Amino acid sequence: MQTETCCLPVAPALRNRLLRLSERTGDAALLRLAEGQLPDGQAPRNRGELEDWIDTCAMDVFRRTGDDEAFSLLYERNSAPFLHAIHGHMRRGGPCAAADHDVLQETFFAIYRYPHRFSAARGDAFRNWGHRIVRNTALRLLHADPRHRAMATIDGETIDVVDDRERAPERVATDHESAEVVDRAYVLALAIYLQCFEKLSARAKRVLTDVEVGNRPYRAIAEDLGCPVANIKMAVFRARRSISQRMTRMLEAG
Repeated sequence: MQTETCCLPVAPALRNRLLRLSERTGDAALLRLAEGQLPDGQAPRNRGELEDWIDTCAMDVFRRTGDDEAFSLLYERNSAPFLHAIHGHMRRGGPCAAADHDVLQETFFAIYRYPHRFSAARGDAFRNWGHRIVRNTALRLLHADPRHRAMATIDGETIDVVDDRERAPERVATDHESAEVVDRAYVLALAIYLQCFEKLSARAKRVLTDVEVGNRPYRAIAEDLGCPVANIKMAVFRARRSISQRMTRMLEAG
């Protein structure tokens, strides 16, 4: 007796995005996922398996092609679960000056910056990898901030001291809405920045990366490249100006 292969329905909006991504990048796995199948053509065992593979394949496409639409899809699908996990990490580790949305931004920046570290060997690869980045980012920011809420003991029980700076519920709601807008603007600006960065020469990209990411002194970079320090400073200035001008033109063009 033959077993009929059953596909799970995919929401029309998501299906269309997966089809467009597949057409643009030539990725056959996305095409199968859009039809409710796994990348190997088999039927998913459940909805969770299908959803995992969609994120994993989108991340693999971004790793291989740098396609911004693939990254946007990952951001939209995973912001909410990442924020939920971040909230849990931050509360368990104690209050910290870094807001949950700051951790979310740092998490997606790491995903955008280091896609080569991702391996799509399993369907749940992105979920596990992403939540590992969430956890490490939250812990790093917690450890970097020495300020914690004071604790008091009453009859042997430890309680939180009331923070007079606690915001009113309506302010929290307003700030949350504003943070979502800022998050989207941040990711858009980051995507535009990286597009402009890729337009630089190989030498300019190396120098700018050493200064802004590696935090290396100008003198050390100059010694590596065998040129005066003044040349490195001018290269950084020109690279920053070039990126700024390109970003301005792109934003003005809409």
